Parts: sequence; C-alpha cells; structure tokens
Amino acid sequence: MSAKNGPRVYTGNHVLLPGSQVPQPATVLISTKTGKIIDVREGRADCADIVGDDEDRWVDLGDKYLLPGLVDAHGFWTGTRAAASGGITTVVDMPLNSIPPTTTIGNLAAKRSAAHSQCWTDVAFWGGVIPGNQVDAGVYVLRLGAIGSAFVKTFKQWSP
Repeated sequence: MSAKNGPRVYTGNHVLLPGSQVPQPATVLISTKTGKIIDVREGRADCADIVGDDEDRWVDLGDKYLLPGLVDAHGFWTGTRAAASGGITTVVDMPLNSIPPTTTIGNLAAKRSAAHSQCWTDVAFWGGVIPGNQVDAGVYVLRLGAIGSAFVKTFKQWSP
C-alpha cells in the first residue's frame, strides 16, 4: 500500500484479541477508506515496517488498552455521546420509548432524519410491531428493512 492510502496502525502492549481473555502485545491495521479492521497481528510492529515515513497513520498505544467496541442493543440515538464515552461503538435505538415511536415507516424516516449527522456512534433502529400494525406486520417489516431498520421488536401491549 502506498503511504497516502495505507492503513491507520495501532500497536500496543495490551490489545484484547479474539479468542483471548488476556490482553497481549499486538498490532491492528484499520482501513482509512472504510474504517474497518483489515489485519490483526500478534506482537508489536515497527512503524517503518508498515507505514514507512508516514507517521501520521501510526499510533503507539504503549501500555494503554485497546479493546473491541461494545453494542448497546437497548439504547437511544440521543445518548450516543455518553455511550461513546463509555466504550459503546454502536447504539440500537429502542422503538417505543421515544418520540416518535418507530411503529410506522413515516416515524422511522422522521427519527432517522432527526439523528442524521448528530450521532457519536454507529446507530441502528428497532422497528416496533404493536397492536394495530400487526395485521400488516409482514409488509411493515419488509419496508422497515428496505429503509434501514436493522431489527424488529414485537409487543403484546403498548400505551403511548
């Protein structure tokens, strides 16, 4: 990879790796284009070996800890800043205890619009199947998926 489009590299003494319960020295490479992990290497790497002289892409964590992000599957998009400060990287917004409740396609679109460019983490949205929209639940679920709802919760009772 060339220095201009190569990965961002994090290396440190305490990296929690898949399959391990104890942090260990490791190096993690993250695509600067997608933000996704592209490689994990056991042991600390040398800056020159990976990024050459492009030290802007190199982060030496020393004795700090590098942990995987957590998912809050029972949260609210309005709380993403607080979630991020606690290590949460993805918040799944609850469908009912918010305004508007995501029990209709229009309400999900309104909530997504309100959240646009205001979130500090990745966000997914629950769609809610409640008494009153369950007759068309199959169509509703398909439409929710088409416009970006990752999950659906069903409720026997609901009091707005």
